[in-house]
Amino acid sequence: MEAISAEMDPRHAALPIVLVGTGLRPEELFALERRDLDLEAGVLSVERVYSQGVLKDCRKRRGSGAAYRSANASSPH
Repeated sequence: MEAISAEMDPRHAALPIVLVGTGLRPEELFALERRDLDLEAGVLSVERVYSQGVLKDCRKRRGSGAAYRSANASSPH
């Protein structure tokens, strides 16, 4: 992944690493907003999906959005 990221524009270099590391689907990636990322906690929350040209709230489907914690994030306890 690092080799692919190295070939990309620096503004987008983290995308392949995030996608592979979290297993995000494209429709989840396209719906991400800055507020979905908590850098302090190392958590990325998936609250919505972008599907067939429509932004949809995925919390209604699953009960709550998915959250991905960074392996480098410290434990809350």
